[in-house]
Amino acid sequence: MLIPALILLGPAIEDSVSGRSVLAGAAIRTCLFVSIAFYAWGMVVARTLAGRKVEGAILSMSNRGERLMIITNFLVGLPVMLLCLALQASVTFWCVRYYIRQANRVPSDYGIRPLLVTMVAMMFGTLLQVVVWGCLFLWLDEFTELYEAVYHSTVNFASLGYGDIVMSKPWKMLGPLEAINGVMMLGMSAAALVTILQQMIRSQQDDLVQKRGHQS
Repeated sequence: MLIPALILLGPAIEDSVSGRSVLAGAAIRTCLFVSIAFYAWGMVVARTLAGRKVEGAILSMSNRGERLMIITNFLVGLPVMLLCLALQASVTFWCVRYYIRQANRVPSDYGIRPLLVTMVAMMFGTLLQVVVWGCLFLWLDEFTELYEAVYHSTVNFASLGYGDIVMSKPWKMLGPLEAINGVMMLGMSAAALVTILQQMIRSQQDDLVQKRGHQS
């Protein structure tokens, strides 16, 4: 997940030193990345179901209620996944543009302060997505306390898999959906931070080359 995200976000940052073309370039590459990820996930699910014989799996369902639960979970979970994707994309693009602008404006600290601000912003963006899922669980009456709902959401989002708290059968499918969402969003954050670090290292190397050129 990290390597494809680096391939998609990296060129968008390197194409423009000023950061003006980062938003458009990264948006296109991120949409392609998300589409490929969903396609790959769908292919894996399809091949798994094919191996187990789709007809047998459908017939093994006890009643229409189970099929309805699966459809309902997807109808409820997918909009939240898209909302988290929009939040992640907004935070990521803002952080990238902020870092490039501030690093060029204050080159004396080699972009360390903008990097810290970027890391904090991405951390809060991730926590916001966790809270969104937790509020969904609370709204579905799966939990009576916000703390328990957010805790369970954090376990799912980070793919920890503790298993100490399990939701009821009608909404159990939301856990794997949030885990898929979390892997994608954390991978995007990690890719953006690694790309920013590469840009910072490259800037330091250029400064050293210029200083040695002036000294010689």
